[in-house]
Amino acid sequence: MKKRDFSNKKNIPPWVDLFSHRRKLLRNGINSATLFILLASGTALQAQQISLSLQKAPLSKAISEIRKATKYDFVYNEDLLKTVGPITVNLKNASLEETLRTLFANQPIAFEIADGIIILQERKASNTSNSKKKETIKGRIVDEKGNPLAGATIHVKGSNFVTNSDINGNFELPSEYLDEKLVLSYIGFLPIEIDANVNLNVMLQKSLSSLDEAIVIAYGKTTKRYTTGSISKISANQIESRPVNNVLSTLDGLAPGLTVTQSTGVAGGVFKVELRGRTALDRSISDDQPLFIIDGIPQSANNTSLSTIPSAIGNPSLTATQPGGVSPLNALNPQDIESIEILKDADATSIYGSRGANGVILITTKRGKQGKTILNLNAYAGISKVPNPIEMLNTQQYLTLRKKAFELDNVTPDENNAFDLIVWDTTRYTDFSKLFLSNNASRSNIQLSINGGNENTQFLFSGNYAKEKSVFSKDLSYLRGSSMLNVNHSSKDRKFNLLVSVNYSADHNNIISVDQASNLSLPPNIQLYNNDGSLAWDEGGISSGFWNPLSYLNRRYTSKTKSLNTSGQISYKVTSDLTLRSNMGYNSVLFDESSLYPLSAQNPNYTPYRYTDFATNKLSGWIVEPQAEFTRTVGPGKLNVLLGGTFQAKDQNFETINATGYSSDNLMESLQGATSITGKKSASPYRYNAFFGRAQYNILGKYLATVSARRDGSSIFASENRFSNFGAMGLTWIFSEEKLIKNSLGFLDFGKLRTSIGTTGNDKISNYQFLDTWATSPITYSRNSALYPNKLYNPDYKWEKTIKREIGLDLSFLKERIMLTTNYYNNRSSNQLISYKLPSISGFSTIIRNLDALIENQGWEFSLNTINVRNDNWKWESALNFTIPKNKLLSFPNLANSSYNYTFVEGQTLNVGYGYKYLGVNPTTGLYEVEDKNGDKIYDINDYEVFGSLDPKFYGGFSNTLSFKRISLNVLFSFRKHTAKNYKSYLYSNIGTLNNVPSLILGKYWEEEGDIAELQRPSQTTFGSIQTAYSNLFLNSSGAYSDASYIRLKNVVLNYDLTSKSLQNIGISNARIYMQGENLLTFTGYELGDPETQNWLRTPPLRTFTIGMNLTF
Repeated sequence: MKKRDFSNKKNIPPWVDLFSHRRKLLRNGINSATLFILLASGTALQAQQISLSLQKAPLSKAISEIRKATKYDFVYNEDLLKTVGPITVNLKNASLEETLRTLFANQPIAFEIADGIIILQERKASNTSNSKKKETIKGRIVDEKGNPLAGATIHVKGSNFVTNSDINGNFELPSEYLDEKLVLSYIGFLPIEIDANVNLNVMLQKSLSSLDEAIVIAYGKTTKRYTTGSISKISANQIESRPVNNVLSTLDGLAPGLTVTQSTGVAGGVFKVELRGRTALDRSISDDQPLFIIDGIPQSANNTSLSTIPSAIGNPSLTATQPGGVSPLNALNPQDIESIEILKDADATSIYGSRGANGVILITTKRGKQGKTILNLNAYAGISKVPNPIEMLNTQQYLTLRKKAFELDNVTPDENNAFDLIVWDTTRYTDFSKLFLSNNASRSNIQLSINGGNENTQFLFSGNYAKEKSVFSKDLSYLRGSSMLNVNHSSKDRKFNLLVSVNYSADHNNIISVDQASNLSLPPNIQLYNNDGSLAWDEGGISSGFWNPLSYLNRRYTSKTKSLNTSGQISYKVTSDLTLRSNMGYNSVLFDESSLYPLSAQNPNYTPYRYTDFATNKLSGWIVEPQAEFTRTVGPGKLNVLLGGTFQAKDQNFETINATGYSSDNLMESLQGATSITGKKSASPYRYNAFFGRAQYNILGKYLATVSARRDGSSIFASENRFSNFGAMGLTWIFSEEKLIKNSLGFLDFGKLRTSIGTTGNDKISNYQFLDTWATSPITYSRNSALYPNKLYNPDYKWEKTIKREIGLDLSFLKERIMLTTNYYNNRSSNQLISYKLPSISGFSTIIRNLDALIENQGWEFSLNTINVRNDNWKWESALNFTIPKNKLLSFPNLANSSYNYTFVEGQTLNVGYGYKYLGVNPTTGLYEVEDKNGDKIYDINDYEVFGSLDPKFYGGFSNTLSFKRISLNVLFSFRKHTAKNYKSYLYSNIGTLNNVPSLILGKYWEEEGDIAELQRPSQTTFGSIQTAYSNLFLNSSGAYSDASYIRLKNVVLNYDLTSKSLQNIGISNARIYMQGENLLTFTGYELGDPETQNWLRTPPLRTFTIGMNLTF
């Protein structure tokens, strides 16, 4: 633009100085028609929409952009621009007046639009002090897009006066505060300090501080700066970078206090999730996993296995310490997740009442964003494989061990006790580790999403397809398709808001009924095929009792899951203080599974017959939560009150069928082809009602208090004990806002001390255990079926309860280059539900009852985030989380006389190492020895002692992100210090029997008197004193456990940004290629197998490599 000097008023032409010369212009001959045309033209220009996006740019740049977009000319004094700092603005389709109002909101510049000209002048204050006192201070607060900020805080500095903006961002102050300093703030935006004036237009800029990042809490949002509870957040970037199909795979090592253990490397398996330690004495009765909530809706299946039929995925009948089965969270596509918040302390969880006793995991899916429609495509492909396959004895090594066993037992081998030596081909060798676990399994994933919207309505739609092959066979695979639709809408006046989310997925898992890793112990010279190519069974006519492992490929297990999760939130702002809203949702899971046993999968010498096991698990639930939220300035602070209710229903219908008598393998997937069908069916309805409230008070952004209360009612309990009350209180002091600390500790950006205490409950037990039930008897009476009682009426058991206490410290140094969070927690769980033994005369073995047992979980949690390097080209960030937990059974009345006396010890952890003290292998006899503690030469519980804890001593994760120009690299390590069962615990029997063993045992077993050995002498029999020394003594001793600590290179992601002008010219706004690696390397002293899953006869978590591309259009 051509510069014009108007610093001297004489140089201002009369057509420009509209303020002083407008009447003169009119008197000099500008007729009304011409004036009308000029004004109409100006109006049309003003109606043009402007999009302006600038980051810390000079004001002259903004003026130039507006001039190009509108053809308006600007008139101003050059010196006036020197009073203005850099401008940050982001506007979409705004009017000219809205643009200028936002641009000059916090500047000492006034503007006027007239006849195609924009005149800029110095903003003038009122002329007299008398007029100031009479005028009310009025203002409006908007964001960078010009949208009003409702509920922003306006604080008169140096006083206790605080008020808030209304729904349109407007506020008023008494005239007595004219020329006082005002501090304006809003969650997620940078606070600003300005002088109070009669008319204020204030624009707040979004904060880039991680302290002001939004955090999802129960029934609302807050920021890390103002949260009073203990909450860990995992972002979308941390989740999307993992090539996994289950979101739980991404959580390990990312949040303090949380342990996630993968049960198997077979696709679809469950994960064991534990938040701040174990709280249940008997996990067969009470579930102590966290509550999972997706978009505000509790999941009907939570994290409980959907399956009941054993398969290669796992055995669902195993206890919670060795979980097995199909995970319900397979249905959720990780790439659809925006964030995961982990709520831990009483302040964060107590408002969920009985459902939040073990913590809460809030999963929020992605939402549409205002702006142009954006199409994103993400696709990757790769392979997975078993890391470090187990090396077993080859045939010659195996036969040598077998011969030694016969020699030491002084038994002569023959075709009955040693057919593998006498009858079978002793030159045959099959490496089962290579055959079943050394295959590469391909995997692929493609995600397409579209999002956009205007100021009032935003949408996001996504679709995903994932496929994962099995390492067992290329014919086995896991498939999942999912779609998601999220819509947000608000009225123009922003009083009415609607949010709708729909997530649907279907998966199909085609696997086999047995994990082939369990077949590693088969003799290596077993015959697999006959000469004609058919499966071999009994070589030489000798019945070995072994199942041909290739036959399991014909024993197909199939599961199909259809999952629907819908949620909605509707709200209306009745006044600037009062908002009414309701959360509602419905979710359902339909799970079908079947396991086929065709003739081709069975030994023909054992009179085989075809049969199929079917099972169906239907879960559905709905929830409605009406709420009223009231916000008002009260005294020196801002008060927020939430009142609401919960009405929830959940139904589970379960059915199992066994069908036999099929005439053909081709008919076995249907019931029509069976001649005999037996089954059972059950229904389990659950109803839950609650009323809750929460009050939060924020005084000057320094002192915060939160109080919550909830009254729960659950159909789990009899009417006498159906309701219970829970509550919590949290206090926070942001001491970095104190003047003394601000002035003396310049290196401290932020400091917060918080504490909380409260109670939560637990009703996660089977439904209607208080009712007496009857079952059909196999014995008939007068040819009629009979009934018998199988459970006693039991109305007396009550809620388990947990009291949670916590103190935490949050610190930030050197402009957030160092951020530290420290928590100490102490949780005590009481009123434990156990299986209580009854005298046999009662006709029943056990009954569920509450026990006055007390369990304590305490520990320290640390999170450290640092920015090590930050310049124009380089950036290096690190994050470390570290947890030191401690679990203790404080009391268990009459433990010695209970059925749990072999399991627990008062004063020790629930996961106690309790058994015989292992002494080693006797050099004379070659047998395992344990200590006879009382010297009575009888080995029983009286000889047991505590030999350690099986809980982690500490665990955590360490990540580094490095970026250089277009390249970025992210590396994540997870670590755990713990003791677990060693490889000797998973031998089928003592070495030397008809089972192969890992080659690791070579040179470690006893062979002759005087040997100092690690393993006892081989034996060819599974009976007698030698086997007893292994199965009864060794397996129940400290010798069966060893250090299983590890550091694992969990994930590596390498990105390269391909974005360029040439790509943008063809419509690709962003492009990125990347490589990912999962479970790449493990540093451990654990001798054999995976230190996380331990069992080397189970497929471990797989190692995965992928390459992919992400395009945005």
